[in-house]
Amino acid sequence: MRKYCKAYKLHDVRQFLNWSVLAHEREQDLADEDICYVNDDFSVVSNPFQDPTPLVSQISPEWKAFCQDTLQFVIPADLLYAYEQPEAGERQAVQE
Repeated sequence: MRKYCKAYKLHDVRQFLNWSVLAHEREQDLADEDICYVNDDFSVVSNPFQDPTPLVSQISPEWKAFCQDTLQFVIPADLLYAYEQPEAGERQAVQE
């Protein structure tokens, strides 16, 4: 389960040098001003709640670096605790 995402205009994420290689073909139907969301796993979706097909799902080291360095994507410090606690399914497995 994803715990964090951050909104960006498509124009900003399209600045990635290899965007056309990473992006799903349906991304071409969206405008530069449309909003997309970078998830904590660096995938990109157009709707964080209802989008089953990511705009980007092939995560490369270059993409991660672009997100962190250019887009300044970082999980806020006050949310890091959520990543230290196991998921519900993981808690159940640990208890068994």
